[in-house]
Amino acid sequence: MACFIIWGQTLLLAATSVSYFNDLITFHFSSDYPVGKFANGDYWVHNYGASVVVNGITPASQNTGSRIINGTMINPPDSTSQGYDSSPRDMSYNNSLNVDPGNTGVNLVVPAGTSVVKSISMASDDGAALERSSPMC
Repeated sequence: MACFIIWGQTLLLAATSVSYFNDLITFHFSSDYPVGKFANGDYWVHNYGASVVVNGITPASQNTGSRIINGTMINPPDSTSQGYDSSPRDMSYNNSLNVDPGNTGVNLVVPAGTSVVKSISMASDDGAALERSSPMC
């Protein structure tokens, strides 16, 4: 996807999903939304000031039995808690911060002006907890 500026007007492409890292992370929307990319490659999604509904994110956040992995956060705060991975690390896990539909069981309603950050957890509990993360603004 791309955002093209032509003679002062923006051409918006509509999509029902956007993907990062060769489809390792995909945000699935409830309907077509205008999308584009910032200069750094991060996606933006526009709904004319209204919320955007995300009905799934892959890989989904899930409970493996020993930990919760692949979390998603909205506007991650500067804090000692995170909602990405429950494996004990430098930051404590707070399940209420994990807004991934796979964790909550409901669609994620993203208000205008909000950033969404998705993570992919490492398979092992040893070392770093996160392999990749991607923002959607």
